[in-house]
Amino acid sequence: MKNHHQRLIKELELTKADRGIRLKKTKKLIKKKVYAIDPHVHSKYSTDGVGEILRFSDVAKLAGLDFLFITDHFSRKQKEETDKIDNLSWGQEPGIWPHHIGVLKGSKLLRYKKELIDFDIKADYNTARQISPFVFLPHPTGFYPKAVYNKHQLDSIWELGDDFPMEVINAAGKLSRGWDEFNAKNIIYWDKLLSAKKKIQPLAGSDTHLPEGVGLVFTGVYCSKLNDDCLISAMKAGNCFASETSILNLTCKGKPMGSTIKAKCGTKIDLEITIADSAGLKEARIVTTNGRVVKKINLEGKTFINAKIPLKISSKTLYYRLESVASDDMRGFSSPIYILPQP
Repeated sequence: MKNHHQRLIKELELTKADRGIRLKKTKKLIKKKVYAIDPHVHSKYSTDGVGEILRFSDVAKLAGLDFLFITDHFSRKQKEETDKIDNLSWGQEPGIWPHHIGVLKGSKLLRYKKELIDFDIKADYNTARQISPFVFLPHPTGFYPKAVYNKHQLDSIWELGDDFPMEVINAAGKLSRGWDEFNAKNIIYWDKLLSAKKKIQPLAGSDTHLPEGVGLVFTGVYCSKLNDDCLISAMKAGNCFASETSILNLTCKGKPMGSTIKAKCGTKIDLEITIADSAGLKEARIVTTNGRVVKKINLEGKTFINAKIPLKISSKTLYYRLESVASDDMRGFSSPIYILPQP
């Protein structure tokens, strides 16, 4: 049995190395500095996690990732180790009802039935925001294999305010690929929130509980320095994207993802899209209010596209976002450009 386990680990390492090579080649296609990070990882310090933190770091490097946040359940012990290892930082994920809370760089540990009261998502998230610069909603509609959230859990998301980060891709329980039917539901719900004039920054987190799950998905972040403060600042601003393999960017009038643009109804604006994937791209889509696809581009296996897309503004245009499908069906989703239609 031990030999079988070692062989499985070795084969998973080969797969991670292939992913890492693909991501490194893809980065070379992009002129702008971008970092691939995982904001949602569990180690041995979670009661349901296994693996030494140094092992997580090693697998991340193999997979081409630049930075990890170790977000254990109800633990602060991971911070003692992340403080000593380059390109790691700490976080926590209190598992409470009706939704878990993703917390990066908190100033204190959030404990069940102490700082957190349960059954009051608004109060618990406000508590988390007081001790952390970055609080996000993990797996908003449920997670693999059977955690399907009910109507009350979905409705409670609307209590979180008008501006917050949310996982649109979560790879919990996976070793081969992150995308699944839960993530497809996340995207649908994301569009509902955006169409209600909320600003929601998209994240992709492995939510892995063992080292070999790192590298299936990543949050791409455009920022000047590779440290937790810079990464958090960029993600809060929406200068990020969620992806399995591809790198995406969306700008308008020189302004980055997450920006708000004023535009007169009936006029056109140019969206500049950039997508890269060294394994090839199948399709790009520009999506607007209510999840409607306004532009679909067949990429026919190209590894890179940079183009300006003119789009007409109407009174119902609230945002544009970019999504990509690689040649092997891997998905990617940009932060939106928000639109304020002017009469």
